[in-house]
Amino acid sequence: PVRGVVEVPGRGGSSFDSRGSLRTVPSGSRGTFVACDIPGLIEGAHEGKGLGIQFLRHIERTRLLVHMIDMAAVDGRDPIHAFHQLNRELTAYSPALGANPQLVVANKMDLPEAAARLTAFQQAQGESSGRIWPISCATGAGIQALLHAIWERLHDE
Repeated sequence: PVRGVVEVPGRGGSSFDSRGSLRTVPSGSRGTFVACDIPGLIEGAHEGKGLGIQFLRHIERTRLLVHMIDMAAVDGRDPIHAFHQLNRELTAYSPALGANPQLVVANKMDLPEAAARLTAFQQAQGESSGRIWPISCATGAGIQALLHAIWERLHDE
């Protein structure tokens, strides 16, 4: 099973898997799964802007999408807008792709401004996005719980 980490440029997903390639990820005693970091979905990707179509074709092959959201907004982009823009691109390319199972991950939670943005994100999403997994790639906080959640989600299907 492959999970895809999708993000908009500079959103924090590539810190989880900076090589941007397929790799096997250990999930403790549960086993492993294959991960692929898919960076850089820009607005208009579904129309072929940037490397959009190539990235979207890779995303189509995943069974689970893991959205890495930079909750600290280090690059100045609003996490709520970035999340909605990313999902619009997925759905515009393929309604089936937009309906794929997803996990939403709030990255960079070690930075002070991230907590307030996570609260705003949760309020804006309501129950629609399900659980949001707070993590920090810098400190490792929340990573093991996320890996277990990914494993469980892949094996519940």
